[in-house]
Amino acid sequence: MKSKIIAHMRDRDPDLSAKEADRQFNNVFDALRSVIDVNGSARISDFGTFKKVRQQERQGRNPRTGEVIKIAAKDVIRFKQSSAG
Repeated sequence: MKSKIIAHMRDRDPDLSAKEADRQFNNVFDALRSVIDVNGSARISDFGTFKKVRQQERQGRNPRTGEVIKIAAKDVIRFKQSSAG
């Protein structure tokens, strides 16, 4: 998906190099991650909200062996689309 977004950025601005488009893309998402780490969420008007939630520890199964395994708890980022538009 990242490569598709970068290709779209370059289509809209033919003077934009692939390296610069990649740098801009990474800067936006690094900033978004930083805001979420500090505030727990980030809302972009007319787009949606990114929110950090704790995914609880759970049981899973190794698909090869069928063995039951424990999947550790972890923080994940969820996205909820804005209803605007």
